[in-house]
Amino acid sequence: FGLYIGGMIVEKVIGPVRFIIIYLICGILASLTSIYWHDHTISVGASGAIFGVYGLILAFTIFKVFPDSLRRLNWLLLGLYVGVSLLFGLTKGIDNAAHLGGLLSGFILGSILTLFSKSNLKNNAEEDSVVYIEDSDMQNYILNYFSKYLTEKEAKAIKHDNSLIKLQ
Repeated sequence: FGLYIGGMIVEKVIGPVRFIIIYLICGILASLTSIYWHDHTISVGASGAIFGVYGLILAFTIFKVFPDSLRRLNWLLLGLYVGVSLLFGLTKGIDNAAHLGGLLSGFILGSILTLFSKSNLKNNAEEDSVVYIEDSDMQNYILNYFSKYLTEKEAKAIKHDNSLIKLQ
């Protein structure tokens, strides 16, 4: 779920090739962070790379790459997905070192991208503030999940039909 939502937001802004490259780099850097932090522990999974995607979202949100309507939703998404995941990571068996390594590497890579091509990224983000979601169950889930965290005005700004959610 986290990769689906995060990827849906970021991939349209940076393109599929950059997305895959950054995802892999964040996964490697998250793993290296985990190895450094826990030198005698084996840790596996894609969560560090997924946190890298949220690091990109964080950078693009802070540096105002996304339109205002999407930035508010991004803060909610970051708080819910990243914040809750890190809190659960305080329990035994979850590798928060990999999560933080992925988040930080994604943020740094997003900051570098913003530094060198903010206007291009911003144009892509504004053009792609329409998010296509074919699955109506997923549409309803997303709208129902986030609507309780939005003001009435913001909730009205999110329209949907059978094929898309448009952020106005």
